[in-house]
Amino acid sequence: WKMASSREVKKLVENISNWENGGSSEAKQLCVGLIPSARDDTDQELKFRRCLYEICRHSITGSLPAPAAATFLHELSEGQDAVSSIIIDLLSVLDVEVGTSEDKNHRPNFITLLLECSKFISDSVLKVHLDAETLSSLSLISSQKVFDQRCIKVKTRLFYRQDKFNLLREESEGYSKLAVELGQDLDGSLTSAEVLQRVMALIGHFSLDPNRVLDVMLEAVECHSHEKQLLLLPVLRSCNGSAGTLCQLLGFKFQQYSESSTKTPLSLYHTAALLLHTDLVSIDELYTHLSPVDDNILKQHKEVLQKGRHGARKTTIACTVSKDDDSGDVTISEGPEENQKVGVVCALLELADWQRAEWILLRLPPFVATGEDAVSKALCQLIHAVIEPVYRPLAPRPARGRHIAIKLPANKDSVQNPATVYQAQSVHDFKTFVFPMLTQLGLHLSSDPVLLAKMLRIGRDFMQQHWSNSPTAEHFPSDPLCLMWLDCLDEALLPSLSLLPCNCSLAEETWSLLKCLPYQVRYRLYGQWKNASYLSDIVILQARATTMERTRYVMKRLTKESVKQSGRQLGKLSHSNPGIVFEYVLSQIQTYDNFIGPVVDSLKYLTPLAYDVLAYCLIEALGNPDKEKLKQEDTNLSQWLQGLSQFSGTVFRKYTIELTGLLQYVANQLKSGKSFDLLVLKEVVVKMSGIELMEEVTQSQLQALAGGEMLRAEGGYFNQVRNTKKSSQRLREALMDSALGVPLCVLIAQQRQSVIFVEATSAHLKLLGKLYDQCQDTLVQFGGFMATSLLPQDYSSKFPPFDELVRKYYLQVDTAFFLERPRLANSIQARIEGQKRMGKSSPDAGKSERELVEAEVKMLVDRVKPLNVCKEISVHLFTTFWSLSLYDIWVPEARYQEEIGRQEQALQELENNPDMNASKKKKEKDRCDTMIKRLGEEMTRQKEQNQRVMAWLEPASKTWFKNVASAKSKMATQFFQQCAFPRSCTTAIDAVYCAKFVQIMHRLKTPHFSTLLFYDRVFADQSVSLAVATCTENEASRYGRFLCCLLEEISEWHKSQESYDTQCHMFPGFISAVRSDGVIQLDYKDFRHICFKWHYKMTKAMLACLDSKDYNQIRNAILVLIKILPYFPVVSSLGTALEKNIDNLREVEKGEREDLAALANSYLGKLRMRKSSFMPEAQFHNKEYREKKPQESGQKKSEAETSSGSTSVEKKSTNGSGDAPSSSKTQTNGAGSSPDPSSSVPSSLSTRPTASSAAPSNTSSTTSGSGSSSTSLSVPRSTNAQAKPSSSSGAPSSSSSRPSPSHDRSKDRSDSKADSKARESKSASSASAGKSSSQSPPIRERSSDPASSPVTASGSTAKKTKQPSGRDDEKDAKRRKMEKEESAAEAGDRKEKDRERSRDREKAEEKSSSKGDRKRERDDTVDVERENKRHRSDEAKSGGNKHDGEDRHEKRRSDKLEDRHKPSSDSDRRSSDKQDDKSKSSSSSNSRSLKSPAGSSGANGAASGSAASDSKGRSGSATGAGGSSGSSKKEERKDKEKEKDKDKHKTQRSRHS
Repeated sequence: WKMASSREVKKLVENISNWENGGSSEAKQLCVGLIPSARDDTDQELKFRRCLYEICRHSITGSLPAPAAATFLHELSEGQDAVSSIIIDLLSVLDVEVGTSEDKNHRPNFITLLLECSKFISDSVLKVHLDAETLSSLSLISSQKVFDQRCIKVKTRLFYRQDKFNLLREESEGYSKLAVELGQDLDGSLTSAEVLQRVMALIGHFSLDPNRVLDVMLEAVECHSHEKQLLLLPVLRSCNGSAGTLCQLLGFKFQQYSESSTKTPLSLYHTAALLLHTDLVSIDELYTHLSPVDDNILKQHKEVLQKGRHGARKTTIACTVSKDDDSGDVTISEGPEENQKVGVVCALLELADWQRAEWILLRLPPFVATGEDAVSKALCQLIHAVIEPVYRPLAPRPARGRHIAIKLPANKDSVQNPATVYQAQSVHDFKTFVFPMLTQLGLHLSSDPVLLAKMLRIGRDFMQQHWSNSPTAEHFPSDPLCLMWLDCLDEALLPSLSLLPCNCSLAEETWSLLKCLPYQVRYRLYGQWKNASYLSDIVILQARATTMERTRYVMKRLTKESVKQSGRQLGKLSHSNPGIVFEYVLSQIQTYDNFIGPVVDSLKYLTPLAYDVLAYCLIEALGNPDKEKLKQEDTNLSQWLQGLSQFSGTVFRKYTIELTGLLQYVANQLKSGKSFDLLVLKEVVVKMSGIELMEEVTQSQLQALAGGEMLRAEGGYFNQVRNTKKSSQRLREALMDSALGVPLCVLIAQQRQSVIFVEATSAHLKLLGKLYDQCQDTLVQFGGFMATSLLPQDYSSKFPPFDELVRKYYLQVDTAFFLERPRLANSIQARIEGQKRMGKSSPDAGKSERELVEAEVKMLVDRVKPLNVCKEISVHLFTTFWSLSLYDIWVPEARYQEEIGRQEQALQELENNPDMNASKKKKEKDRCDTMIKRLGEEMTRQKEQNQRVMAWLEPASKTWFKNVASAKSKMATQFFQQCAFPRSCTTAIDAVYCAKFVQIMHRLKTPHFSTLLFYDRVFADQSVSLAVATCTENEASRYGRFLCCLLEEISEWHKSQESYDTQCHMFPGFISAVRSDGVIQLDYKDFRHICFKWHYKMTKAMLACLDSKDYNQIRNAILVLIKILPYFPVVSSLGTALEKNIDNLREVEKGEREDLAALANSYLGKLRMRKSSFMPEAQFHNKEYREKKPQESGQKKSEAETSSGSTSVEKKSTNGSGDAPSSSKTQTNGAGSSPDPSSSVPSSLSTRPTASSAAPSNTSSTTSGSGSSSTSLSVPRSTNAQAKPSSSSGAPSSSSSRPSPSHDRSKDRSDSKADSKARESKSASSASAGKSSSQSPPIRERSSDPASSPVTASGSTAKKTKQPSGRDDEKDAKRRKMEKEESAAEAGDRKEKDRERSRDREKAEEKSSSKGDRKRERDDTVDVERENKRHRSDEAKSGGNKHDGEDRHEKRRSDKLEDRHKPSSDSDRRSSDKQDDKSKSSSSSNSRSLKSPAGSSGANGAASGSAASDSKGRSGSATGAGGSSGSSKKEERKDKEKEKDKDKHKTQRSRHS
């Protein structure tokens, strides 16, 4: 109270300082105002005491006169006894302060104040409260010394003189009689009052010590039964004089036992509990006498728990890493020898005194007391008694009459002792006793499985009443009782289950309660159970270690053969500890992906609770922040993530497990901008629905995917899509119930749009492409599942409309249309079916199906038009293109018939199978019949849909393009950029759809749509190269499929003039020129020239991508080439250029980027397999080539020899494409450039034309104007192969055929050292050079010279270039001859060396090998020779390049022999290496760059140096040229081979540098 400070005290201090000037009256008024409230207000009393203290203190210090202060105090105390008492206490305190004060001046002032106060305070009161020294100063005592002596004597007499006996031997008779009285049989004849009277009489008669008598009475109570104890309690209550005497006696007994080795008897615990229960002893006073001390208990508990946790961690590491380490065993160390506090708690619980038992439990560490069996059982029995009225209606009938040991009051009103627990009448009464008891009991509820089952059943009934509908976390009630139930589950029910091994029934009871909760709440409980509960006590830590060890033992023995036995053991372990079991199982799956199958099969013995915990553990493993989802060394997804994804799909498909949590996890990851976990969703959809998005599909599968749902399921996927009906339905229900279908679609689409920008800062470009492809594939897969699984009305109601998807959710147009297409199809089908069903009463009565389709599309057009998503093309065309699918425009009838035939064949096999069971056979027959019927109906429905769509498209196509002739090229470009290209990169089906839609536009004769211009835009080198460079891996593959479909159609037109005339000739898409008097159709011959131009452009684009050094461009280019391989390349020169470039790429990328090398190697093998089907350039686009006869070869040879030094005549077209002159009237319109055929054919077809052929005939050029205008497509023309050569002094040439200067310089440098060798082989090479062939000039593998590429120009005029001088012609001819001679010589040398080396190896192998090996070698040789003979005969019949075939098969034979006979010595190995280096150097020197179509006239010479050098050299030797060289020249060449190789390598190095 001295420290009390307030506003009133401060004011009082101010009044004291102004005491004489009215301060006294104000101070008195202030203190009087505090007196009335001081009796009942502690705060006011403290203020009043402080005010009086300040008056007295100022008086002592001299600030206030003592008489004034005494007068003030006297006035306040008049009539106020409480104030007088406060003043006396105040003076007593001041006496102590003044006596200890260092200031000696305060003492006289204090004595003066006391003298003034003695006037109104009696002397007796002052003597009691003041010190002896102060009393002497006041003269209230005569002598201080005498006074002190008398005090000592009085105290000695009071405290040290024994008037009573406390030892039994001192008064044995009295204590004996007391024992007889307390120990007699209290049968009811005596009452407590009589016993008390006798005890009091014995105390008085024998002068017994009352405390000793009280101790004897405690002993008597301890020895009696409970009923007799109740009779003696009133005696104890009466004999207990002071409040703490009985507690001290009881505490002394406990301390005596704790100090000795004797165990505290249970009777003492019961006596203490009884005294506590009857309030004879205070719990807080007795608690201090009990041992051990709380600090020691807490310290020892922490040590034991820490040791157990450390052992648990070692066990986990040993289970996941080591196989034989047993250092992680968790053992339970013994606790203290005896804990008296726990004994008192147990005794209190037996008396149902929960209030005092809880008071002790709250002061002990968790589960220290309840870990004792006696305490846990006593507490369980008490809970049994409390919950009995609530459980009885829910109990099975046989259990309703079970006996309860403890009898409790029925309700609160019948309770006599407030500390006694009463029975609960409803679940709401659990808040008072049951839940606190369960919280303290915790995991030790496992000591009573019956009580655990009771609580689970009561909780299930409560949850079912609160959540009759489907529970959700958002509507989780805020009722405190519900939260208490969750705490009970978390702290007691679930941990107790972990200590009950192999109890399947309790696991089922637990699930019956948990399934009433939302999955969010369940997963939160599982997380606490798995990660926190196992660390709460040493007992459950031991159970965890045991479970982990047992799980490891089972998993080590799990195989495909032992699935049943191991599965049963895993099921038993998972009944009680599912989280621990699945944590280890999933860790094994993340390491060994081939473990998924056996593990999934072994999980069939789990309970529903275990399945639900498995789903949680799976999500927890997927979201583990400590694991990287990408591999450290590359950009691929980690193995653990792939393993978990596959396991997720497999286990969710096979077993009924709730999917909502996993789907929500994926959605949360997408919201966070993470797309790695889309792999999980993809696997789940694949496994559960059978919908698989495949890139590498066969043509048959692609056709099946274009059909209906049944055809797709039967023939569209690699995996068999059977037995997915139930799993697909479960997935659909999960999406519908959780409302995650639409959000997932939108989130995936948004992630696809943002993944490039979000991950671009840290991710590799290859990884970005993979993530984008994963988002795209998952979107298509998941959207397809939603479209096929949901009912039409559900789909229409769940998904937002098109405009909302674009505006509100910011989706791209292609994604919005992808989600809108099923809605449009469903709406059309619903209106048609409604019209058929309702007839005339239908709102659509009288409308045709075409009108219904048109009405629905018009509604979609109205929603698309305000968005301004299409430019330069019609909104109707844009909407039509994006709203239709391949199912609408094409019916795979052949695939339907094939599948129906397969089912009919299966029926026939069933009929012919007599071994099959009759019932099974009938079942299979019914299935096949149903399948045939459903496939037929599906095909009919698709045909009807196709007819409706085509009937609508035919009139609608008339309004797609505007009548603007000058904008045809622009519209074709915009249609390709906004429609065809983006959709062709979506899926493989969409790629085919784009090609089919273009074909439909062509066949419908769409006005103002130029098919030629569209193809020209698609196959332009810039279009192809840009598309390849900007695509991801999967997009490149799909774009290649789109090009393949276009090339397939073009190839059909190219092969047959009849097909071209039927499908193209009179169609508006193939108009080559528009004039004022009509249009000019493109004829068949010109179309073949354009086809070659397209092939040339694609080759140029692909070579540019392959030479770019960029990983994505190279990879995408190869992927596109693989897709279009059936139709490109088909020209031998283009194919040879691609082959060399790919081969070089493969060698360069080996050891650097192995995936590119492997991809290039794969394409190279496929390309070489098709090499035999290549055709010469002249055969590809020159009709006269087909009319040549074999007898003309001699004539062609002479023509080639005559024209070896002459240049070809070229005339550039108005668009700069280098087209040859043509007899038709053409006008360029910017459609693109085409290569000059005369520059790409052998020299026999590139001779200088005569005067009549050199001048353009009937060629007119008109400019476009408003009056009369003509528009045409530039058409390449090939020079007539039969044209006679003319001398160099003839008519001037229309274009120069000299190659570029840079090319000349490189050629001169590379060939300067080989001139002498080339002249020696001149005679041999002249014959081969004069040989007519169909090979095209070499196309450079790595060209970057813009001067050598075709130029596209619009509106340019034709120009003539100057003819080169005769000196330049002679120089060019000389250089070409040397190149041909050198190439022929090298080819002959290589051929001869190969043969000699093969013969040497055969001889060496025959000497060293066994007889059987020699026989196999001879058989191989015979097979190769037989194959060569057959190919020679075939080539002789076909009139083809016979010598090329011979050389090719000869090389096969030598290669095969080389494989059989590897170099056995260092000399052979060195010879092989030299030969390889020589061939590489030769091929590199002969393939420089991609020449332009307007290249030099020396095409024959260049061709002999690149693509066909080997074949021409061999051909020359076969026709007699080899004989002219002679054997002496061969030996001379062999002698100079080493020097020549050095020169070649030096030249190659200088060229590369």
